[in-house]
Amino acid sequence: MVDVSNRSRVPAGRKEGGRFAAEANAMTDDVSDIPGSGEYDATGVRHFAYRSEAVEAALQSDSPCYLTASGDGFDLAADPTEYRDPIYVPYDQDGNLVTEEIDFGGRPHDGWIVDPDEGTDGDMRPVRDFLDGKADSLTIRREATDSVIWGDDEGEDETLDGETIILASNRPPETAIRESFKDRVNGFDRFEAEKAVHDRNATKAELHWAAENASIDVAGRLAVSANAARLDPEESDRLLERVLRTDREAAGLAVQQLNLPESSKLYLAESPDPALRAAVAKRRDLPKEAEALLMRDPDDLVRAALVPHLGALDMRRLKDDPSPLIREEVARHRLTSFDALSELSHDPNRHVRVVVANNPRTPKADLARLANDGDENISVRLRALTNESTPREAIESVTDRKLATARAYALAAKDRGIHYGDAILSLKREDLKPYLSEPSAQSSEPGDGRF
Repeated sequence: MVDVSNRSRVPAGRKEGGRFAAEANAMTDDVSDIPGSGEYDATGVRHFAYRSEAVEAALQSDSPCYLTASGDGFDLAADPTEYRDPIYVPYDQDGNLVTEEIDFGGRPHDGWIVDPDEGTDGDMRPVRDFLDGKADSLTIRREATDSVIWGDDEGEDETLDGETIILASNRPPETAIRESFKDRVNGFDRFEAEKAVHDRNATKAELHWAAENASIDVAGRLAVSANAARLDPEESDRLLERVLRTDREAAGLAVQQLNLPESSKLYLAESPDPALRAAVAKRRDLPKEAEALLMRDPDDLVRAALVPHLGALDMRRLKDDPSPLIREEVARHRLTSFDALSELSHDPNRHVRVVVANNPRTPKADLARLANDGDENISVRLRALTNESTPREAIESVTDRKLATARAYALAAKDRGIHYGDAILSLKREDLKPYLSEPSAQSSEPGDGRF
């Protein structure tokens, strides 16, 4: 570190500062070369063991810095304040600095130095007091300056670029500045955090900052985004705690998205809140113990949330479950056997039969029966009629006037090799005429195909 007398000083091993050994080498050009310099942590703070190391890093920083004693060491935080007009540093015709004419533009300071690399004019008493342990805080600002060379009686003043001035104070920064430390780390700020939340190319450091330090509105969006799975388990756990405290509605989706540790999944499976149990039940990576707990859950909605991730053997057992919610999920499951679907097509609950009629894996004979059963609920018949797996002859045999338009769309879709939904979107009424037995059959009942 170069002091105001242009002497290079390094720590001699005393953490309290004020004891330095002489060294002839000049100041290092890179902060990373300073012995003991640390990386910024999640709150934008670097930690140093010695006062001189922290001061040297601050003097080399382009951003305003705040140093303070912290435990056995010293913390350095960068202050990301906005650009301000440069300070004017006046020189006379002989090149001598006219110190009494420097206009600091209202910048608060207790001491200052111009061109610290050369050790020129100024008084850096606040730095000395910090180094000698007389003060435990130090604010340093490296300011852009313009040098003004005063002209003589006949010449005009000349303004040159390239001077540097550093202001120093042992007074702590204002509360607003201290709070701003939390909004920036390694050049990464809140605005960039908001962009990173949904950016699949965001770095781990950006996501870490957003999870740990961004305001809850930003962190909450991260918790329910696709990037949530990229967080470390410990980060995910802490982020979920924040979301649970502030946004219970978003917590359910966060439980499904975050890369949670196994212990947290088990904890959520035992939660007294059924909404959280249902949310964790939707995960595909549950530990066996958590899955077993959820399968015995007294809440049908929780167990129903678990069913989509179970296997074929579970479907055989659950098709006879007393809860219609569970049987609906079984009827919807891709691994449910044909025999089980055929059995469920006779289920006493019409909502279960609607799901069966909508499943393209349901046996064709059952779909034909459901579509043509005059005693069947109209919603069940409509789903069976429009199922892509229902045979054409079964669709043709439907004569119910309430289903005439749906029948026409279904037949037109078959002939064109498209899905029923695509037929509704693309076909005009004239395209349906060949499939309508008479114009009066075009009703506006639920069976008109637009459900």
